[in-house]
Amino acid sequence: MFETARRQHTKPHSRPLVLVGAGLLWAGWFGFNAGSALTARQSASVVFLNTAVAAGAGILGILLIGLFATDAAPNKVNGLFYGGGFGLLGIQTIATLAVLGYSFIVTWIIAKVLNVTMGLRIHEADELRGIDIAAHSEAAYLSDEEPVELGSLHRG
Repeated sequence: MFETARRQHTKPHSRPLVLVGAGLLWAGWFGFNAGSALTARQSASVVFLNTAVAAGAGILGILLIGLFATDAAPNKVNGLFYGGGFGLLGIQTIATLAVLGYSFIVTWIIAKVLNVTMGLRIHEADELRGIDIAAHSEAAYLSDEEPVELGSLHRG
């Protein structure tokens, strides 16, 4: 029976389906962000563009807003290169540093709590044996080796 199941088993992943899933997430994220303006006017297109810039350029995109913003945008504030001085660039820099600091501290606290309570890493023997087998009871790549016992050897 095991040999029959082994021959009929298919790999539990598919590149086309991964691309479809990523595309759905992308469309959903952009739809959510641009849709938050509750309009199909300029503000929605600005939100859509800002989402693309932030995802693609991150911190650089945020800081470039402080340099290149014009009063033609919905917030009516000029950046440094359009006569706005260092005001907007300073606000963008402080906000970026605050978000980075907050994210680092909160992530560090969460990681420490998880490490103390359940650990951040799978048991070394399970890792060497294969995380797919230990964590998911799945063998992603079947071979002609001896059958393996599925599941973690270290679960209680």
